[in-house]
Amino acid sequence: MGKYVILIAEIHKLHNDPCWRLFVKALYFNGFILFVLYG
Repeated sequence: MGKYVILIAEIHKLHNDPCWRLFVKALYFNGFILFVLYG
């Protein structure tokens, strides 16, 4: 999970577009649900 968080942080730095931020948040949220269900 730590690597995933770091990856999101790096993507966040590279892309400051609001639409991209929403996309990243959605990906992070989905990843978190998968982590809770299967992790």
